[in-house]
Amino acid sequence: MKKVFITGEDGMLAREIEYQLNVDNEYSVINGSNTNHIPKTFKTRYSWTPEFDIRNYEEVKKYLSNADIVLHTAAICGSDKCIEDIELTKECNISGTLNVAKVCLENDIKLVYFSTTAIYDPYRTSYLGKTIFENSPQLPITYYGATKQAGESIVRSLLPKDKLLIIRPCFIYGSARDTSSNISKILYSLLSNEKLTFLINPELRKDYTFVGDYGRALKLLLDMNVVGDFNISAGQPIVYGDIIKIIEAVTERTILIDYVPEKDYLGEHLVDNSKICRLGWSPLVRLQKGVAQQWEEIQYVKILGSR
Repeated sequence: MKKVFITGEDGMLAREIEYQLNVDNEYSVINGSNTNHIPKTFKTRYSWTPEFDIRNYEEVKKYLSNADIVLHTAAICGSDKCIEDIELTKECNISGTLNVAKVCLENDIKLVYFSTTAIYDPYRTSYLGKTIFENSPQLPITYYGATKQAGESIVRSLLPKDKLLIIRPCFIYGSARDTSSNISKILYSLLSNEKLTFLINPELRKDYTFVGDYGRALKLLLDMNVVGDFNISAGQPIVYGDIIKIIEAVTERTILIDYVPEKDYLGEHLVDNSKICRLGWSPLVRLQKGVAQQWEEIQYVKILGSR
């Protein structure tokens, strides 16, 4: 049985991955399940350990050294959240990643580093009608993308190729724990009739991947002991204005939103998924079904919180 340690385990991706790994007896997730990975002070808490700070190398070493595989999901995520505290984002996404990579190197641990498709330059690729592949040019234009690209450089420089897997998710959604995606922001805004402003051109396409499909992809890569880098997307880009219509149909509510199309820095974010699909993976949950599931979960959480 392989011992797996997940950093940032309270996040949407990490929780889904833990669920996927627990369906069989090949993996043992050796940390607890009470983690908050986007707090004001970046600390990771587990039910059976004292809290530890991922920016502190000695603490990271203490808790990660016994793992066979480390899934490094902990990060300040989202372009808007990152610019709220640039220094903290740098410490977490870059310094924290360096600590994790060093511990993995020193203890012969396989590292799965969770990056982002925001490391690519959409103006060089997507705006020219091209699809983003794993080897497409990288030139991030957001601070979030820049810190995650720096993280990739760190893990590549420290770890041997046979001990490193890099995953780049594209627009993950599908859980009440989702605090970053625009779909989540829209659904939560519907609870309060809040009007939103998005730096998005509603005539361009975006490609959202349901968190359960993402978890299945990660488990497949672990089961096959794959290394290298993989972009993971649904491969089903939809014009953003039509995404809004789908959400309105599912929720039976009107979305209040202002667009600022000239500041749409992601452009037509079209990410190829053929590399992971060649291994036998394919997305199962289409957007309408995924939004319905997330909306149901968000409303359930609201009911629980009001009791």
